[in-house]
Amino acid sequence: MLTFIPLFLIIYIFRNSRLRVSHATKLRHAIEEHLDEKLYIGKASFIYSTQSAIQDTSKSDDREALAENADDTEGKEKGRTLFCGWQMRIFAWLLLIICLGIAVTFTTFYGVMFGEATCKKWLSSLFLSFFISVLLAQPIKVLLLAVFFSFICKSTDRVDQIEIFEEEDRIIQTLGKRYQLRMDREYLNNNYLSDDFRPQRLVILPPDPSDLARVRAYRLKQRRANDIIREVILYVFFLTLLLIVSLDFRDANGFLLKSSLQNLFFPSSFQSMNDVDDFYKWAQNVLIPGLRADRWYNRNPPLFQRGFLQDRTDRIIGYGMMRQLRTKKDSCNVHELAKHLFKHCYGSYDMFNEDKEAYGISWAKFEGDHKSNNSAPEFVYQNSSQLKGYPYLGQITWYSGGGYVHLLRGSKDEMLDRMSFLNQTHWIEFSTRAIIVQFTVYNPNINLFAIITALIEMPGIGAMIPSYRIETANLFGVLGSKTKLAQITSQALFAFILFCYLIKEIRSMFRQRLKYFTKFWNFVELFIICGSIAAIAAYIYMILSTKSSIEEFSRTHGNIYMNFQLLAYWNENLTYLTAIICFFAMLKLVYLFRFNQRVGLLGSVLKYAATDLKYFCFIFLVVFSAFVLVFYLLYNDTLSGFKTILNAIETSMQIILGKFDFTSMYERQMVLGPLLFAAFSLCVVFVMVSMFIAILDESFQRVLKDLSLQSDDHEMTQFIAIQFIQSIGLDRTTWGKNFIKNVNTQQQEPIYDPESESSKHVAQLKSLMNEFLEHVQQNLITEERKPVDSK
Repeated sequence: MLTFIPLFLIIYIFRNSRLRVSHATKLRHAIEEHLDEKLYIGKASFIYSTQSAIQDTSKSDDREALAENADDTEGKEKGRTLFCGWQMRIFAWLLLIICLGIAVTFTTFYGVMFGEATCKKWLSSLFLSFFISVLLAQPIKVLLLAVFFSFICKSTDRVDQIEIFEEEDRIIQTLGKRYQLRMDREYLNNNYLSDDFRPQRLVILPPDPSDLARVRAYRLKQRRANDIIREVILYVFFLTLLLIVSLDFRDANGFLLKSSLQNLFFPSSFQSMNDVDDFYKWAQNVLIPGLRADRWYNRNPPLFQRGFLQDRTDRIIGYGMMRQLRTKKDSCNVHELAKHLFKHCYGSYDMFNEDKEAYGISWAKFEGDHKSNNSAPEFVYQNSSQLKGYPYLGQITWYSGGGYVHLLRGSKDEMLDRMSFLNQTHWIEFSTRAIIVQFTVYNPNINLFAIITALIEMPGIGAMIPSYRIETANLFGVLGSKTKLAQITSQALFAFILFCYLIKEIRSMFRQRLKYFTKFWNFVELFIICGSIAAIAAYIYMILSTKSSIEEFSRTHGNIYMNFQLLAYWNENLTYLTAIICFFAMLKLVYLFRFNQRVGLLGSVLKYAATDLKYFCFIFLVVFSAFVLVFYLLYNDTLSGFKTILNAIETSMQIILGKFDFTSMYERQMVLGPLLFAAFSLCVVFVMVSMFIAILDESFQRVLKDLSLQSDDHEMTQFIAIQFIQSIGLDRTTWGKNFIKNVNTQQQEPIYDPESESSKHVAQLKSLMNEFLEHVQQNLITEERKPVDSK
């Protein structure tokens, strides 16, 4: 009830207030501007009434019938609702602004008074009630009100509409009097145009077809200009919100946090790791000391820093985990001639055929049962469901989420002793194919998580391939401690604008049907909308999962292993998706800039050259693939740039760009290397690239000469500029007049069309024949009918 009364009052004032300038007055001004003279409009010769009454009065000039009709109309007008003046609209606007200000003030003060926790719950309930109101409550309310007013309230005629109709009738009467005569005649007495005489028959000649076509084209241009302005403003607003939300998602402190953790756990010696001894040195001298805060400079213990890293800033979530992935013994096939040289053989790792057996200490045969045995936790396999792990991609292959697990927990000395035990019991041996170290830290100062994964691959070639990955992410999102009202507002506005775009595209699909899917930019729009919806869903899932994990961490006081690998995958995919969405959103600016003459010319050139470019791309793909295959076969085992097909493609593209070291190819293949490099440079760099440029140059020259191949979208920019100048009154100035004159002189003439020209000549001939026949009828035939005077 508090909101119903002021809203009802505002709606009533807007609906029942007269316009300051009526539509009929605007019509009269437009007619007077077109005729370049003043119209003398007297009082209406009849009152606006029903169609039957008008027909009765048109058949006879009975004044009593007109009087009775007028009396009936006056009786109806007495029962009509009184309407307010146009000044009441100003009062309604002021009342609306005051109501909005009161609502904003109360919302702000209540938000400050509630506090952070209660404010979050209040905002969540507010957004929920808003969407429920928009999707459910308001449609039902509108339907019920419509039924109520249609069945209960009596429909009455509006006085303002009646007056508009009467004024339009007076204008039509005046034009009817004016155009009863032919175009080449005029009244002898001009008072006929200003008196109250009503002709018995209104004869209004149709407008000139050329003028009507010109006015219709001008109106279509106005509607198109309004659509363009609306589209550009809405999309710029949407793009701004998208960039704000995307930039808020990526914190600038993430790089600094990653650099700090990289210097702490992965020095230069990590990349030079080559054997098992190097791994244990890294684990005992770098990894374990970095996981625990050391004593202070005065040898005091690190009080209140339990669980913090060596930098005393980042807090580890739970504890770290080190797991080993193994391959089965005798899992490879040795040639018959070499079998007697090897006792056992260990094949490559396969996540679907890995070793999952339980062993005793030092990988001895398992003896005993689950309660009493000769094993240790590090020699018993745990699957991915137990560890809540997921497959991980290394430089060689995929690795499963399970393995033989060693937990990095306890004090620093306990972890060092346990690492020495693993070294003594040969935990890493011939069957080992990968060691994965995983842990997650949280920095409360910048509200960022860091998910750290170190991978040491042992492919069975007698060496190690170390790699690591540090992913920083804001997993708390809007629930974080750095949340600002502006971020929440921008995210809510982005979701609302995205919903509006979704409705707009659905309406376009239903309106255009299959034609909708024939335009490239419609697919871009669909990808932006669907990708944004998927990104919002992934973002909400990450926030809820993080909240659940942190609640579990708080409940157990950190004495639990927290695997954030799935959240790391979601964060990575969300980053890729956000980047692609921003790319296509920025790319769509090219479509909006098509109204620029140069940008529109570029689109016309590409459209004209599309056929030639398709054949060129096919030939280029064949030639380029041939050279890539040759380079891969020659250098896959000698140069890192050609070790895989994908690397060979990347390196070949670098050769085209001129960013390549030729000496490495010459040193590995002193004969074929220079020949292949020269052939590739000649065929691809010189011939194919030159052909591509020639196709574009020829298309550009053709489009530049033939105006029919160019788009007329650039004319809309000039039209919008003229409309803006006229709307603000600058067309009355000298500068405005010169600008409009220059634009009009720059408009290109229409292309010659034989059919339209011939029809134009036929119409002119028909008009001349009609005038000739009329002249003959008025002069010669009249002279023949005159009687001859008798002499």
